[in-house]
Amino acid sequence: MRVPSPVVASEQKATRQLSTIRRFLQYFQPYRKEIPIALALIVVGAATQAVGPFFLGWSLDHLIAQGNLRGLLLLLSGLALIYLIGIVAIRGQILRVGWIMQRLLAQLRQDIFTKIQSLPLSFFDRSEAGDLMSRLLNDVSTVNQAFGQTVAQMLGNLFSLIGIVIAMLFINLQLGLVSNLAVPLMIFTTGLFARWARARFRITRQTIGDLSARLEEDIGSVKEAQAFNRVDLNIEEFSLLNAANRDAQCAGGGDYCCLFALDRLSQ
Repeated sequence: MRVPSPVVASEQKATRQLSTIRRFLQYFQPYRKEIPIALALIVVGAATQAVGPFFLGWSLDHLIAQGNLRGLLLLLSGLALIYLIGIVAIRGQILRVGWIMQRLLAQLRQDIFTKIQSLPLSFFDRSEAGDLMSRLLNDVSTVNQAFGQTVAQMLGNLFSLIGIVIAMLFINLQLGLVSNLAVPLMIFTTGLFARWARARFRITRQTIGDLSARLEEDIGSVKEAQAFNRVDLNIEEFSLLNAANRDAQCAGGGDYCCLFALDRLSQ
């Protein structure tokens, strides 16, 4: 049997990933009108967070230093209004994104259930029930976490960062450049973490699938295990799988803690 070269295998893997992404993006088609509204709310929320430090710095140089109390009160009133708009925008973004994702996930679960119902019995003979349950529940929950608020928060933080960088460069070009030297380091470390975390995430998905499959099998065949005196052996095998899942989850959590520490250090 001919084994594909690493380059060919990589191209096939990338093609499958792109095909999967295109199929998943089709679920967003019914929400073409709601998605721009959510993006606009994200931009407004990020803009309100970015302009606050700019106005505070301007007030120190032009109002407080000159003792202009009336102008300072007007500026604070304007800032309060801006922050109020930001709160409303962020709240609307959360509600809008949650509304879209709940309906999208409901449709996704319905399509998965329909697909499962149409599969032949031979598929279930070859597949472990626990692994299927893990994919149906855990993977869909992961999609919810990723596209529910993580993407919205990521976009909001990106727009806020861009706005803050522009404001800093506008106020003082030299000081702004020096202050933003850590940004390339943050991008570099995040890119490294993404590659590392992707491999860790695959391991955690595999271990939790194996653990769920073993748990379902042991519970479903408890009478047979007792009849053939395999209870202790099943407990030992389950403990090994549980330890492997624990180690994988701890490794993934450790990677996140390392990224968080590097992010704080760069700031």
